[in-house]
Formats: sequence, structure tokens, C-alpha cells
Amino acid sequence: MLGFYDGFFGPGTGSFFVFLFVRWLGYDFLNASASAKLLNTATNLAALALFAYKGHVWWHFALTMAVANVLGSLLGTRLALKHGAGFVRVVFIAVVSALIMKTGYDVFCAEPGYSSFRVNCRQAPSAVSCTSVAQAKLNARCSAEGIRKTRLSCTGGGPSSVT
Repeated sequence: MLGFYDGFFGPGTGSFFVFLFVRWLGYDFLNASASAKLLNTATNLAALALFAYKGHVWWHFALTMAVANVLGSLLGTRLALKHGAGFVRVVFIAVVSALIMKTGYDVFCAEPGYSSFRVNCRQAPSAVSCTSVAQAKLNARCSAEGIRKTRLSCTGGGPSSVT
């Protein structure tokens, strides 16, 4: 079941691994986190191999993200070894809580279904003000481009960008 989640959704799988190791296998947070990293690396390498084979990897982005990931891992490892399992547990719970709050905000407070993909709005007529009509026209244009829904940002009374 966790493999399906990792393959279909991806984000948060490491957290599920940590919960699994702590709750079911009795690991402390330090060892659970280290074991989760190993499993996460294995599943990510398998996905990378498949996507690279199919030609769906943007290497300039992937390599930059990989370097940042390694640097963050080194920093996290040093902090975990220096401060121990209690520190790892506190940081883990703080990060998971922040993600839960952000998800709650996205579900209950943010405009539903908008895309964070940036679109150039200069095509929109400057005479159109930021109204529901302008938003509807923008959504129609963006859906033709394959973007499900967008949110219009306005400055100076006219459409300027989409976030």
C-alpha cells in the first residue's frame, strides 16, 4: 500500500516510513529516520531509472535539486548525530505539523483548485478589469493550455499575472 502511495503521489512517503518504523517496528526516531532515508533513496532511484529510460528527466533541474538534497542531508545528519533522537523527534513533529497546517490552509482558506503554474497574462486585454469575467476568460484560456484552474493577480486595476 505504501509502495502504491509512493509511486502515485510521492511526497511524504519518508514520513510514512518513519511512522511505520517507530510504531510497528519499535525503532527510535534517529534510527527510523535513517532507515526511512535508505528506503526513500531506493524508491527514488528506481523512479529515476524509469524516467531517465523514458527520457522524461530535466537534468538541469534534477542535478541542481540533487546537490541541494545532498547538502541538506549532510546538514541534517550532522544535527541528528550531534543532538540525538529527541532532537530528531521534535524536528520531525514540527515539520509534519507545519505541513498539516499548510495543507489545511490550502483546503479551507485558499482559493480552491488554483494552479501555482505561472502564466503570462499580457494576452489579456488591458481594458478588462479584475472581475469574475476576467477570471473566467483567463480560466478558459488556461484550460485550453492544459492548466486546470488559475488565480488572477491584479495591479493597477488590470490583470498583470497569474499565480
